Amino acid sequence: MEISLAPAQLTTFSHRYETGSQPMVLYDSRGNLFAVKFAEKVEYGTTGLAREYIAGGAAELIDAPAPTTTFVQLTAAALTMDPRIAFADGTRPAPQVTVGSAFVTNASSPATPGAFTTVPVEDVAAVFVFNAWVSVGDRHWGNYIIQTTSFGPRLISVDYATCLSRGSTPTSIGDPDLISLLRSARQPVATYLARLRGVPERSLRELIARVPGSWLASSERERIARFLIDGREETARLVTAAIA
Repeated sequence: MEISLAPAQLTTFSHRYETGSQPMVLYDSRGNLFAVKFAEKVEYGTTGLAREYIAGGAAELIDAPAPTTTFVQLTAAALTMDPRIAFADGTRPAPQVTVGSAFVTNASSPATPGAFTTVPVEDVAAVFVFNAWVSVGDRHWGNYIIQTTSFGPRLISVDYATCLSRGSTPTSIGDPDLISLLRSARQPVATYLARLRGVPERSLRELIARVPGSWLASSERERIARFLIDGREETARLVTAAIA
């Protein structure tokens, strides 16, 4: 089963990040800002886009601090109207439906090790649990954002095109640098593990069903579904052991 959602229409370029996948920050027709990756540059092509979208939805299910994701559309008309929509080498993305992550304002990146002591420990616990669940293994300081809010600094984890990449369940901790911060804060970890265990299988399958049919083969959809479903308990085991 595939569930179709109408994509937001991209219109105007804001800026581009000079990282490997060269995401661009673009406005949509309603004035919303998205960090957008394109199939031409993202890791693993449309499979990477599918993983990025699924990760954003999975984060919402346990209220983990990662940007929400949605489908966005870049049209030929938008490319004609704004020539700044281009990669660093001057080439341009083709018109396409892709994935946009909600742009995080008032934020700085990369984070520094000391910054993790300034954010709520609940943020650290949520990121730790979530990144183990989706088995993202490329974490570095540039994958973390510190957002300034009226309630103080908050931690946000970004960039999930390489998550859920292989295997049948999570096998390792995605954020070993965070373990020492959580050994004295086990209750927040337990809270997020409880949320993870409570995620309904139906919600995960509906999330995966929204991914365009051409992006993932049916066998890969089922593998990712089983990874996330079975990974709820395996993540709890891994995380509990890591901070013991």
